[in-house]
Amino acid sequence: MWVILSKSVNVWQAWAHVMQPATVTRWHRTAFRQFWRWKSRRKRGRRPISEEMQELIRKLSQENPLWSAERIRDTLLLLQYDPPGEDTIRKYMLNQTHLDRLLRQYIEAYYHVARPHQGLDGDTPVPHEKWASVAGPTKLISTPVLCGLHHTCIRVAA
Repeated sequence: MWVILSKSVNVWQAWAHVMQPATVTRWHRTAFRQFWRWKSRRKRGRRPISEEMQELIRKLSQENPLWSAERIRDTLLLLQYDPPGEDTIRKYMLNQTHLDRLLRQYIEAYYHVARPHQGLDGDTPVPHEKWASVAGPTKLISTPVLCGLHHTCIRVAA
């Protein structure tokens, strides 16, 4: 308030002796309170999505764990829905069950089994049988782990 008064009234210095310090302090507190009330007001965010769309996103996410939010959005477009943005889809994909499954898969399928470079003597923390070498022509089969972030590869006869 003091700043506004000083900029709008040209001769404020002449009236400064009339104002009490408590009045100026009250003006500052009031202006501060009003500014932060305005600054932290409720703003409009994303439009809410229907319960049906939320359930459809969860269903697609659970039935297709390797699908990303982009893939789910494209599928919803193909099904002639009006899908929300990818961040909103991601919000409904990542729930506690999904995170528990990813963490369990990380520990059981990757951390303890698929990191030979991290273990003692080049072995994994949980020992597993070594793959026998295959004679003759071979092909490599890749299996996705951690929703495709890592792959385990096995050499088999062609």
